[in-house]
Amino acid sequence: RSITAAAIMKLFKGTRVFYEIHNITENRLAKIIHKSLWRQFDGLVVISQGLRKTLEDEGLFSLVAQDAVDLGEFTGISRIAARKKLSLSLKTRLVVYTGSLYVRKGVYDLAAAVKQIFSKNVQFLLVGGTDGGQDVAAMKEYLQKNKIENVILPGFISPQIIPFYLRAADILVLPNSAKVKESREYTSPMKLFEYLASGVPMVATNVPANTAILTHKVNAYLVPP
Repeated sequence: RSITAAAIMKLFKGTRVFYEIHNITENRLAKIIHKSLWRQFDGLVVISQGLRKTLEDEGLFSLVAQDAVDLGEFTGISRIAARKKLSLSLKTRLVVYTGSLYVRKGVYDLAAAVKQIFSKNVQFLLVGGTDGGQDVAAMKEYLQKNKIENVILPGFISPQIIPFYLRAADILVLPNSAKVKESREYTSPMKLFEYLASGVPMVATNVPANTAILTHKVNAYLVPP
């Protein structure tokens, strides 16, 4: 997955190198260098159909391998047990998002929507953020500035605890932004597969990265980004 490591390994005679691509840089010089290196590797693996199509337009063949989850991590967890473990109310309706809190993830659009549906009986959980916490701090500042009150920010959470937050939810939200190509076309969100594995109803934005997997009113409710 590291282009530098892949390039170094290719220098060793007889070494076959397969490189996994998660995004394509917008930096013009870096893009030229990357494309030159990609042609030297023995194989390319991409995480989405959007990436495969972009590489195909450049005359490069790649294998698509979407992200995935261990289904066993989501079995045997009831909604009541999950809420009790997390000390969450059994009466409140919970809307949950998990993942990092960057703008491209659409979480600020979600936060803006939260303000329009304020209710004491509905609680929003934006679970996660990066280990460093900068995105959590920025979101906290945004919520305070805009007086959005019914949102809980637990902060960075161990992956082992995420299934409990998902199973505790009434609705899960996947709000990928359409403004950034990575979020719109290239990504293969781990949370998408975690959401599906949890079996909880999902609201997701209607962007190619999501619709490659999701179908409206079949396994998600798709809405305009």
